[in-house]
Amino acid sequence: MKKIITITALLLSACGGSGEQSTTTTEAIKPVTIAAVGDISCSQSQRKSGKYLCEDDRVADIVRQQNPDHLFLLGDIQYHSHTVKNFRENFALIWADLLDISKPIPGNHEYVERGAKGYYAIWTKYPNPGYYSFELNEDWMVVALNTNDNCSDLPCKKGSEQYRWLEAQLTQNPDKCVIAMAHHPRFSSGAHGSSASVKDAYDLMTKYGVVMLLSGHDHHYERFNTSPKQFVVGTGGKDVRRVGKIENSVFSYNKGSGALFLEIYGKTVSTEFITVEGNVLDTDVTTCSK
Repeated sequence: MKKIITITALLLSACGGSGEQSTTTTEAIKPVTIAAVGDISCSQSQRKSGKYLCEDDRVADIVRQQNPDHLFLLGDIQYHSHTVKNFRENFALIWADLLDISKPIPGNHEYVERGAKGYYAIWTKYPNPGYYSFELNEDWMVVALNTNDNCSDLPCKKGSEQYRWLEAQLTQNPDKCVIAMAHHPRFSSGAHGSSASVKDAYDLMTKYGVVMLLSGHDHHYERFNTSPKQFVVGTGGKDVRRVGKIENSVFSYNKGSGALFLEIYGKTVSTEFITVEGNVLDTDVTTCSK
């Protein structure tokens, strides 16, 4: 998806009664590109058992081919639990060259180990309790939430510390276009289904015009025509599962693994879901109104 848009301008002016042509100037405008995916790496025992899909290496290859600026890891990065040993033997080996561009959030499998100790031992530059924000450019920012497990490990309901933090981020940046990440989706047609526990946070995002919410947890891909727009991208390689169809679901896929790719140019973000076979199955364009 990565491309450079070139603008060439020719300026004409008159001076002292004679025409004078200015030099031609070229301005290169570089979009921001992002890969997003969750529910990723099998453990060694799962690989050896032969009972699991374990396509995380193929998903990593698709991400490399697209060469994004950022990699959003939408939780359940390492199965069955995110111990340092499991991480080093699996995800950290397969995705080693992509770690520097990654922006993670914890999933419920990170919390199989009490307090997500393995996750925080690996992702030392990200704060515990796991929610944070960062800027993509002068127009766009990202808010990353910790919703585990369905906000029982760290509350996110109205009035909670995390909810107040999110509200502060949105009120203090009124002119920013915002993308949100949370492992548990507000809406999903998958096996786990929609997460009522994140309703308050989602309603806050709606109030302040957040552009989209990226989630995992359910092992399929799905796009919802909601506000903010909701994407479920639990197709990182650790199996796919059944999917139905609920209100506002416009596209879903559960036949294999893949990743969502975003390209931000100006106030517009375009998305493509690409399978491990390299097939583009779903595309969409969203414009930020701020």
